[in-house]
Amino acid sequence: MTHVAQLRIAPVKGLATLSLDEITLGPDGVAEDRRILLLDAEGLVITVRQRPDFVRLTPALDLAAGRLTVTFPDSSTACSSLADASEPASTTLFRRERHGRLLPGDVADALTAFSGQPVRVLVTDGPGIGPDEGPVSVVSRASIREVETPDDDANRYRMLLTVDGCDAHAEETWAGRQVKIGDAVIDISHPLGRCLVIEHDPETGERDWGGLRTLAVRRGRDKLTLGAIAFVAEPGRIRVGDEVLPLG
Repeated sequence: MTHVAQLRIAPVKGLATLSLDEITLGPDGVAEDRRILLLDAEGLVITVRQRPDFVRLTPALDLAAGRLTVTFPDSSTACSSLADASEPASTTLFRRERHGRLLPGDVADALTAFSGQPVRVLVTDGPGIGPDEGPVSVVSRASIREVETPDDDANRYRMLLTVDGCDAHAEETWAGRQVKIGDAVIDISHPLGRCLVIEHDPETGERDWGGLRTLAVRRGRDKLTLGAIAFVAEPGRIRVGDEVLPLG
């Protein structure tokens, strides 16, 4: 049986991802996923490609309590109330404009001190997406193993759903089909093109693997994909262990 093996979200884009036992998938994805962007002095979004060491920082976003907390490598923490986010701001990410409000205070100050450069915290109006992404990303453990990912570590791919019990790259063959997972149904759209982020250790940020070269060798230079992107057809709850059932 194909089933959900892991669920991960990135509340702050560019920081560490978080493992969860269950998620609530809304029409636009998980409300906390990539909800917060970090901006540099020019107002550009800071990503793993620019600052791979930021993956050493662990975020905790509690929308109900209105609180953002970031834990640093020395175990110190910084916490800010989302209620303090008042100044409207926007940025462009992957050619798409993102709107929200800037969050001043301890988190921004601590990130600036860690970075050595100004960092601003943008609380966006909704969950985030990437260059060709929808709100849901799926990868199989078989796909991860097939390309000889170091330590079979799904974390470096920063995917919402990791599934097990299917053949390698089966998730890409589901493109154009709906898949029922737990209480939700998703529309698989297209295979996900990969970038240099996969070449960095997900815990240290150090570049430790020639991932794109490996994909080119294993899949061809015109097929640098791993995993798939999906949109939400029917919102609902998804839990680790839930069956993954392609429909039609």
